[in-house]
Amino acid sequence: EIGGRQRQEDLAFWARDEGGTALWFQRGGAILGYGVVRQQAWSFTGGRTCTIGPLGARDPAEAIACVRAAIAWAQTRVGEVQINLPGPHPALADLLAHGFRIAYVETFHSDAAPFFDARCAITSGSGLL
Repeated sequence: EIGGRQRQEDLAFWARDEGGTALWFQRGGAILGYGVVRQQAWSFTGGRTCTIGPLGARDPAEAIACVRAAIAWAQTRVGEVQINLPGPHPALADLLAHGFRIAYVETFHSDAAPFFDARCAITSGSGLL
């Protein structure tokens, strides 16, 4: 519902092939968003890492809380956390202020209307949106 489409095959792939764990983000019983935290076999620094994404929030106002919750959950499991955060996402400034850094940049262009709200959604990366 939050992402706008069914994702059973994607979730099965992330769990089976990438050690992914699916998460719901809630406050006061209301679901704010969802996310997947995936174990990775590689990292930019060579250490054990998790990649956050996809992640989606119901609205931009809740997106930062969802990102913070996913990072907190991942940091209890590994030393390094990676996140494929789009530039318009409201969590970008917050993460940079808390020591995250930009290690890689991709550019995505489309003449069509956007197929996701980059203020609410984080993709799993360029290999599988």
